[in-house]
Amino acid sequence: MRQYFTIIIIIFSINLVKADSPLTSIKFWDLSDDLYIHEIGKIPGKPALDKTAFQYLIDPTNSIANKYALINALGWEFKSEIKNSDLFLEFVQERFKKEITEFYHTSSTFLELGNNEILTKSFIETNLDCEYSLFYDYLFALDNYIDLNKNELILLNDVGYLLEVDYLSIFIARIIQSQHDFLNLDFESISDSVEFLNSLNFCSYYNLIFERGISYLLGYSFTN
Repeated sequence: MRQYFTIIIIIFSINLVKADSPLTSIKFWDLSDDLYIHEIGKIPGKPALDKTAFQYLIDPTNSIANKYALINALGWEFKSEIKNSDLFLEFVQERFKKEITEFYHTSSTFLELGNNEILTKSFIETNLDCEYSLFYDYLFALDNYIDLNKNELILLNDVGYLLEVDYLSIFIARIIQSQHDFLNLDFESISDSVEFLNSLNFCSYYNLIFERGISYLLGYSFTN
């Protein structure tokens, strides 16, 4: 029995190195109609989030689907030194420097925050639109797909809140949740995510993304 369990762990570890996991297997940037996203997606390795990409994410004229597609195009890389979630926080600090400073001085918990990263994440959660939190969570999950600590996320997959925002955000949150479940060998919970996503009435604009994503999640669930 111990030998069998060891074999499972070895196979599991090899799959992670090859990025055979829910989060890293689901690619949908190529479904975007934006040439800029295709340029990013075709860059070898893991591109760093630069100022142009950050401006794209905060530009209200870009669709939420293309914003998530951009993060998907930035992607992942095994043992990469590039941490796009950290770069995202740095750009937020630069863009909202005045607002963060005011938040720091008015926050009743600022003495407990301790460092700029925690403060910035608290500012994002409290003062910015929900999508900013999901951008960070998605980037963080891709940066740390081998060892994903949900406590480091901002929204912690608050699906009830996301229902008021956008179904695609729910989809991204479920992908992140499924990665956490995968790392903990909780394949039944991945099945629950598949069932939940199938129960939603997605608009036709997102259908290709959802169909591709759900088909991948099925491969990691007990429903297949």
